[in-house]
Amino acid sequence: MELIVISSPTALKKEASLINELFDAGLTIFHLRKPNSTGLEIANILKDIKPAYFSRISLHQHHQLSGNYPIKRLHFTEIERLKTTALKLEELKSKGYILSTSIHSQIDFQNLNAHFDYSFVGPLFDSISKSEYKASVEKFVEVKDKTTLRFALGGICKENLQDVFDLNFDGAAILGAIWSDPLKAIEKFNELKEIQEKINQYDLKNA
Repeated sequence: MELIVISSPTALKKEASLINELFDAGLTIFHLRKPNSTGLEIANILKDIKPAYFSRISLHQHHQLSGNYPIKRLHFTEIERLKTTALKLEELKSKGYILSTSIHSQIDFQNLNAHFDYSFVGPLFDSISKSEYKASVEKFVEVKDKTTLRFALGGICKENLQDVFDLNFDGAAILGAIWSDPLKAIEKFNELKEIQEKINQYDLKNA
């Protein structure tokens, strides 16, 4: 099981420093999602992130910035995915990009283009950051014969991370549990990482 952290959708004080600290603490993938930010605002965050961590960052908006940094991860919202041709996805894959997207139903996942390496699937539980996003665990049973990895999204916290594993997801995407209190972001991540490591150790023993 792998953990992905999604950025706060709004600007935070010393945000690049927090992102660096998350990577320093062992975070492997970070999704930079700022729906209402300009390209310049995103670039101002990126310029203060340690260069060694660029390969772990996925851009949700302003994909063109990947040409200015060694970033090879791009995320497509559901709307952008529907607007993007299979030919364009194939072109990006041929250039070495790792592609991800968001889906909200099992049917959408089953029909997902094979060029996507992984997908956020949810909301699995009631969202922490968006009260109107309600859970429906039954919608997201395991789908066979798909190479695209599934990362559970929505309401993921230390209390239900084990449930994510039990439901056969490949990992979890964390947002509200980290950024509900930015001052405790690293502490919250370390708590989740400790549970993740125990799950992975158990999984290896029983493989």
